[in-house]
Amino acid sequence: MSEIQKIPKFRTAEEFRAFLNESFEGDPGRLLKAINTSVNNYLRSDLVKADDYLKKASGLKKFFPPAYRPQLEAIEARIEHWKGNSIRARSLYLKAIDKMVAAREFEQAAKTRLGLLDVHMYLGEYDRAFRTGRKALRYFHSKKNQNLIARLLTNLGNIYHRQDRNRMALRYYDRARKIFMNVGGPALALVEFNRANICMNLNRLDEAEKLYEEAAEIFSEHNQQLAVAKARYSLAYVYFLREKFSHSLRLFEQVYSEFKRLGDEKSADVTLLDMAEIDIDLNQYTNAVTQAEQVIERFDRTGMKYEKAKASFFAGKALMKTGDYKPARNRLRTAERLFEKQANYLWQGIAKMQLSRLELAENKFVRSHNTADKARKLFVRADDNRRIVDAEIMLTEIMFRSGKSNPACGKATALLKKNLLEYQKHILNKLLGEHFLQREDYSQALRYFRKAIAQTEKSLVGMYPDEIRFFYTLDKYDVYLNSVECLLKLGRTRQSFLQQSRALSLINLRNISPARLKKQVPEKYLVERDRLRSRLKQLMTPPSADRRAVGDSRELRKIDRGLWRNERAIRSFLYPSKNDAESKSGSDFDPHKYLRSNEVLISYLLVGNDVGAFCVRRDSTRFVDCGISRKAFNSILRELHFLCEKSVHYPLGDSGPVRVMNHFLHVLNEHLVEKMQLDSGIDRLLIMADGIFGQVPFSALTDEDGRSLWQRYSLVNLVNPDDLASRGKKLSSARLGRSAVFTARAESLPMAQLEGEIIHKAFPTSKTYTGERATLFNLKHELKRSKGFVHIASHASRDSENPLFSRILFGDGPFFPFDLFGVEINSELVCLSGCQTAAPGLNYGGSFSLARAFYQAGARYVLASLWPLSDKISMMFMKEFYTALSNEPDIHRAYYRALDKINSINSNPAFWSPFVLLGV
Repeated sequence: MSEIQKIPKFRTAEEFRAFLNESFEGDPGRLLKAINTSVNNYLRSDLVKADDYLKKASGLKKFFPPAYRPQLEAIEARIEHWKGNSIRARSLYLKAIDKMVAAREFEQAAKTRLGLLDVHMYLGEYDRAFRTGRKALRYFHSKKNQNLIARLLTNLGNIYHRQDRNRMALRYYDRARKIFMNVGGPALALVEFNRANICMNLNRLDEAEKLYEEAAEIFSEHNQQLAVAKARYSLAYVYFLREKFSHSLRLFEQVYSEFKRLGDEKSADVTLLDMAEIDIDLNQYTNAVTQAEQVIERFDRTGMKYEKAKASFFAGKALMKTGDYKPARNRLRTAERLFEKQANYLWQGIAKMQLSRLELAENKFVRSHNTADKARKLFVRADDNRRIVDAEIMLTEIMFRSGKSNPACGKATALLKKNLLEYQKHILNKLLGEHFLQREDYSQALRYFRKAIAQTEKSLVGMYPDEIRFFYTLDKYDVYLNSVECLLKLGRTRQSFLQQSRALSLINLRNISPARLKKQVPEKYLVERDRLRSRLKQLMTPPSADRRAVGDSRELRKIDRGLWRNERAIRSFLYPSKNDAESKSGSDFDPHKYLRSNEVLISYLLVGNDVGAFCVRRDSTRFVDCGISRKAFNSILRELHFLCEKSVHYPLGDSGPVRVMNHFLHVLNEHLVEKMQLDSGIDRLLIMADGIFGQVPFSALTDEDGRSLWQRYSLVNLVNPDDLASRGKKLSSARLGRSAVFTARAESLPMAQLEGEIIHKAFPTSKTYTGERATLFNLKHELKRSKGFVHIASHASRDSENPLFSRILFGDGPFFPFDLFGVEINSELVCLSGCQTAAPGLNYGGSFSLARAFYQAGARYVLASLWPLSDKISMMFMKEFYTALSNEPDIHRAYYRALDKINSINSNPAFWSPFVLLGV
């Protein structure tokens, strides 16, 4: 039966009967079938149109004979279910079926049970779903209706798939496939799509990917856009399993947008849930918690228990990653109970696996082992091979951690012989490496660590080098450090240093050129971005005190995450569909040949529980034990920063804190500099200080005579060792090149306004943007056009929880690190004259900061601060710096001259030493 796309309007029953006679030979049943066909097509192409179509069709209800009205109710139920209103759909279906049975319309009742089965499944009512389906199946068999039998077999297979009973699901899909092979088209594509879901669960990813692509193509040929979106959604999940994170996120964002456009809110929410899972793998834990808890409420309203349970699980997993064990356990227990009620063995096992990991983190080895073993048995019942291996790996890790190293080693070695995914290989190789490292078998340990590194770098190929890549690498650095330690123990010091350099090159990789990022972004995302920024601007009231910082609140944090959510959607349109210029995954660059005879490169690192450093000359490499533990070093640094911040916030004139600060600076000097035993001919130090070492104010480290390090040596803060290769390139003259100055509103930061005026006086050709003109749009414009410097004097704040949300306040709202995506920076120098602009977020590896964001986006030098600044002192420092720079375009000399000037005015290191200059 063909569809009826346009529903006429009838004022009288006579008009309706005339239309029925003319178009459908007077048969209301034929008209209903045509309406049903149209609805089915809309359900696979556009739910908004389907809903609108239903409203018009419902207007005909009063004209139909009573016997046909239940069919219209069933159509309404189907649309409500697809829209995510499954509880209402169940009620409508049940009423319609009761009426059909009462009228002895048994065939219609059986067909309607197809839809009711699907509703029961989504509501987690699996027993009811099976009873409903088998009742319909008996009827279709009695009538020998092969097409409807195949459709019902597909739906029954979906229930088994929902319960993660993969083999049973595949058995039903294969039976349906035999029937639909003779039909082809969307019916066959739907079965192939479902078979692909099972292949994915069984770790047959190549087969799954091919089936999804074929299904998407068939759906597209028949203009079933929703079905196309669902096939592409599943492709995105395959990319995720293969750790192709940029491809996966791009596709997830696009299908989320498509689901929203087509009115499929249910699928849109499920997509958000999967993106929360990706956030966990990308170490974006707070984002994952926010996203998961957001959709929990929606799934609760719509009665989608399975999805609610999964969202609770992901929230619990992310909370555990942040160290919030009690709320994490509560969320995981909630998920486990919900899955138990649904008899879902797979997800019961997954929840138990995470509980086992939590117990392992608490050193409850026996309990952790028992929980993981229960998870493994559940995976066996679910017939999920990939998760069975995950459980075996978990049990192996517990054995290692509890001291049963030898049997654990044998088990890990045996598991590596299986057909594993990359993440599984990575875990096992890391565990084996750590095992042999503890046994002091450094050659064997190195062999396994190198395999783990190769797997990490394989996942980085094709990943775009922006914040997403950066956060992904955070928990991968330890494998490099382990290999560095092995090489040191084997006496291969030079190779050990090169391995560390490779890791730092990988983490601090410069962003891709934005030249290819020119695709059109849908208007609604740009409007939403403007709306969120406008709201942030209203909420962000600058502090009244004489400090360049800005406050925070719960509502601010919520909007921040909304802005990042919207930003990722925008990126999905800008990312190329394939990264043909694949990003490198760490270089084999050798810094030795770029060092000069009068300089030493010092690269700091944590080796086990101790602080160490490579002391590198052009012709030699030494490793130096700094003689201080990680714990003691962290404690000193924490106390130092606390005292410096307190001094700036409350300058009471008490000399006690200054003496303590100077003591800490002297102790750090003893361990980080004096231990190097530098030759007398050395007058320049290149400091490579990643992670927590980036928080050390190296310029202020003092010797026994009270001389600061910058007074004894020329200091260079090297971020990426690869930068040494470009050292020979001459610096553009900041005096002659185009430059720009951005300053905050005069009433909130009077010294910042004066600071801008002073800089403009030193560089009369520089463009100035003050107050409302100091916007993000103008900043991006000047970063590209300015060849000299871009100076930003404004309120800033460091977000310790997630440095992705550290910010600088502009005239049109806050700037975030992710605002630099696709921005081309041609400026030699970016100066961030605000509080804590070089301070990393403490919970994310102690490395990423506002300053790092500008550096990674292309700035050659970044001048920034480690802790809160005094408005007046900052102005005086910048006055001296730019005055010196206007006379001689040497950024380092200008920097030292400014340090000297402020030190002579106020010797308190809290005021003169927070300024750091990154770049070589």
